[in-house]
Amino acid sequence: MFYEARPSDAIRFGDILSGFVLAFSSVPSPNLAAQANTECQIAVSQPNFCASLTPCCTIARHRNNSMSLAPLIRVQPGFFDNEHIRDDLTLLNSPLRPEESVSRQLWDSLSQVDRARKFDLRHEKSYAFTDYFIYAQHPLLPRYKLPHKSGGIETGYYMIDFKQIVRVDCDKITSALQDVLKAKVLQLSIGSRSSLRDKLSKYFARVPDEDSV
Repeated sequence: MFYEARPSDAIRFGDILSGFVLAFSSVPSPNLAAQANTECQIAVSQPNFCASLTPCCTIARHRNNSMSLAPLIRVQPGFFDNEHIRDDLTLLNSPLRPEESVSRQLWDSLSQVDRARKFDLRHEKSYAFTDYFIYAQHPLLPRYKLPHKSGGIETGYYMIDFKQIVRVDCDKITSALQDVLKAKVLQLSIGSRSSLRDKLSKYFARVPDEDSV
């Protein structure tokens, strides 16, 4: 079970919410001289859905009336080229064997050197697409069509990109205020929430080769 059948009356880590406006800034280069006329662009949007990425206990303690959110976006069409996951894209939320993280055709075409360069062969299983977490299909999430070499794929899967996490301030962000609870669409099950926590932790805990001892 990916979603909780009986959601709690609180905003929890991983919840799907609606009604929040997100903003992303873009600059051509760092403004090291703090010049007032430096070019800057700010993209403001209200996605249909976003995910709460603030721990439940932090929301409950009313800290700063802010919350970390990431927009739910469409999945990549290339995911459906991989026969290991195409029937259940949420498999990407768990560690996979290297040969499962790509299509069989692509895996067979790679030399051992290329496999060692592209994949972590030191472990039996590891995360693929570490930046992403997949949200399962649900009647409350509209289906959409993706362009694909097969002629198009209709799906209801969504995902979040950990690189798109932003902070949103709102006076009414607390764990149980009714105004915010009205924005709650879906709640992850305990198992799904644990998978999100594990993958997000892995995303930030990755150690580059130069830091390995």
